[in-house]
Amino acid sequence: MCDIAHRLISSHFFRSGELVISDGVVRLVRSCAHPPSPTLNQPKWVDQISRGCGAQAGLRTPIGPLAHIVYIVGINATSGPTMRRDPTLTPTMAASVERACFSFAAQRTARALGRRYDAALRPTGLSNWQFTLLMMLMREEPPTIGALAQYLATDRTTVTANLKPLERRGLVRIQNDADDARVRRVVLSDEGRALLTEAYPLWQKAQEAVALQLSQVDQNAFRAATTALSA
Repeated sequence: MCDIAHRLISSHFFRSGELVISDGVVRLVRSCAHPPSPTLNQPKWVDQISRGCGAQAGLRTPIGPLAHIVYIVGINATSGPTMRRDPTLTPTMAASVERACFSFAAQRTARALGRRYDAALRPTGLSNWQFTLLMMLMREEPPTIGALAQYLATDRTTVTANLKPLERRGLVRIQNDADDARVRRVVLSDEGRALLTEAYPLWQKAQEAVALQLSQVDQNAFRAATTALSA
């Protein structure tokens, strides 16, 4: 706040007024049609900004004489109780963030679920993410890379990077759209379809285990919450 006061005192905006500093508050008094105040007819020197700026005392900045009083603009320059302070972080506060943070809860849950599905799908050599990506290709019309990115709540670069190992395994192929060569579509190959057929029962078993763990939870509410947060 001391720096603010320095700038205010030296600015052209205050040339027609007088800067009064009292109890750590910087006030500008400007002219109007009221009679002049006898206490403001003499030039004034600003010696210091009290409380919080004592180390920068002796500004010795002259403010020109003032004829009339019109308005007071106050800027709190104190370090007293009226000034907002940053909270002091404590272990208790950190624990409350851990318990309450929606993002942390979602990420922790996603990692735990991902490990469970990854373990179930390991015999196929697919990760849970790859299984989901391949399932997204089971459409009447092969989706575009942009559509996959939207479905998976990610970006095109990430989708392209994750498609490359599947393409190398011969599970997918990327081809241009029949009507617009600028659009690329991702097609599930016969090998990919066969692997999905093998992977589906493994996924289903993991799904049933998670559903059992959630038996005491309203699963519709759980899905509604995840849908709302991913919208």
